[in-house]
Amino acid sequence: MAVLASLLGLAVLAGPGRAEPLRPEDSPKPEGGSKRAPISLLLLDTLDIGLEAGTARQARTSLEQALGRLEHVQLSRPDALLSRMSAVPEQVRADLARAVAYVEKGRESLLNLALDEAVESFQSARVLYRRQMAYLEDPDPLVKALMGLAESLAAGGDQEAAASAYREVLVLSPGYEPDPGMVPSKFRSLFEQVRQEASDAPSGGLVVETEPRGASARLDGLTVGTSPLILSAIPAGLHALKLEKKGYAALRKVVEIQRGETTPVQVELQPLRLPALLRQVRTAACGEDPRECEKLLREIGSIGSMTGVVLSQLARLADGRTVLTLAVVRAQGGACVLGARWSPQTAEEVSRSLAWQISDAVDRAGTCPAPPSGLGLHFERSLLGSVEPPSPIAIRRLPQVTHRAVGVAELPPRPIPDGVPPPPPDVTPLWGEWWFWTGIGALVAGGVATALALTLSGREETIYEPDLVRVKIWKNP
Repeated sequence: MAVLASLLGLAVLAGPGRAEPLRPEDSPKPEGGSKRAPISLLLLDTLDIGLEAGTARQARTSLEQALGRLEHVQLSRPDALLSRMSAVPEQVRADLARAVAYVEKGRESLLNLALDEAVESFQSARVLYRRQMAYLEDPDPLVKALMGLAESLAAGGDQEAAASAYREVLVLSPGYEPDPGMVPSKFRSLFEQVRQEASDAPSGGLVVETEPRGASARLDGLTVGTSPLILSAIPAGLHALKLEKKGYAALRKVVEIQRGETTPVQVELQPLRLPALLRQVRTAACGEDPRECEKLLREIGSIGSMTGVVLSQLARLADGRTVLTLAVVRAQGGACVLGARWSPQTAEEVSRSLAWQISDAVDRAGTCPAPPSGLGLHFERSLLGSVEPPSPIAIRRLPQVTHRAVGVAELPPRPIPDGVPPPPPDVTPLWGEWWFWTGIGALVAGGVATALALTLSGREETIYEPDLVRVKIWKNP
């Protein structure tokens, strides 16, 4: 009994009922209380199996909040990563901010009649805006810098240089009408003279072709059509061209239009790899090859320069239980699969424990342990586990052999493949005969009679009939 009780206790400990998440205090912490190294995690949407809408989103939100409470974890979501990847580069933002500061300084110097300082400031802003011209959604900032530069040069008596600055303004915006405060009346005649010369000067053309077609084109901030397109009457000079198509990276380019010539632009748009990978990973997560899903997650992490990528799945089992599994793919190393039972009542505790386990999985080097057992999921064909077990290997059937029967003739026996032993002969076992059990009954009856005879005294009578033995015993009074 003691052995049986011990075995039952071990079975209870090893059974599904023990598949509970670790508590945060159970998770290993750095020795000596030192801070953990910072890690960057990309948290993908939670997949769901057999659950109503919103339940998986609730689990992901709970896990996201738990990860956000860890000071050493920098958490990102796919939409934020896409925005960051399509955002203006840091160097571009820095140059544009410096250009704005130079324009403000130049305007202040111009008001104080410090013309040399004003020219220097406006010229510095012009250089920076020209350097990052492809990222100007609107040419207005560059126009303001050029107008301030022209006014400073004209006030200093350099009419030719001022006219050159006005000319650049009209290249970017041929119909530009300046504010009277930006062109004093004494310089108005110079601006109108430059406008007349620009309108009489030969213009050029632009042919835009993209692969694939259908990209929206913007020239100097104005939408000019969809590729392929042909543009004419473009002032000669530098122009900012931007091409956009959904699912592809925006292309920014500075083109130079020559007088009397048509400038061709042929570009191949690059597809945005991240959205495509996010779509593929939903299919691969439930596919037949877990390694394919792991490969996609690692590529997603490399695009965003992430330390790890977390993909989660909430599944409802046949018995009504709900389990949450997570695949933590590290930049260096394999994929670690974690899991725990989940319910709205225990969501906070489970998420807090899993957040520490995710951090540990990313920090820890080497191979990851096997997927958690006891959750009721099968990990043979799915990285995150599937509810249904994998289909057994189909047994190859022998080909059917057809025979032509004549009358009521019996079909010949089916041939036995090579290497398969023939079936045993059809022999009735010994215990299948009627006489075997008759003999057994006689022996049992004889034994009973003998026992009674030894224990009882008196008269007895034995009657023999076919297949029957009857014993009568009388006890003496």
